Amino acid sequence: LANTYLKMGAPDRSLELYRDALDIALDADLDELAETTLANIGVARVNMGDNEGAIPYFQDAMSFARALDDDRGMRICLNNLAGAFNNMGKHREALELFNDALHYAGKAEDKYGLRVIFCNMGYTYRLLGDAQHALEYYTLALGTAQQINDREGEALAKYWITALQRGEEKQAAT
Repeated sequence: LANTYLKMGAPDRSLELYRDALDIALDADLDELAETTLANIGVARVNMGDNEGAIPYFQDAMSFARALDDDRGMRICLNNLAGAFNNMGKHREALELFNDALHYAGKAEDKYGLRVIFCNMGYTYRLLGDAQHALEYYTLALGTAQQINDREGEALAKYWITALQRGEEKQAAT
């Protein structure tokens, strides 16, 4: 329900419901639910433009993920945390977090997660003006998307590969 309110543009109601869910999870010692809810609060804050406010929620979710030995949860939290850093213009820090997320995605054999992180790293390198590294990561995303038949991921990676190649051709022509 909280996700629905967030998508409907009612983030305050969404956060209220997430906080209620978190209280219940903590009271009932439902650590998996607490981890997920904390991460969702972080995502909601990012969606509201409060990237700094999201960071403690992602960090708290990662504490639960570590305690639960939840590699996929660590991957998701690190990826989201890196996104918040990217939004704040802290691209080098974001790349470090994405690299950490890659480690957990590999441990969890999470191919979809790898594809997402590769795309996000390509995006970050584009923000830094490093087309060559961006192209490398989008190419990795494309290969991973094709391995798991992720058509959306494949389309996204092909789009950015083409855009980067065209940009390089334009630069070479001038």
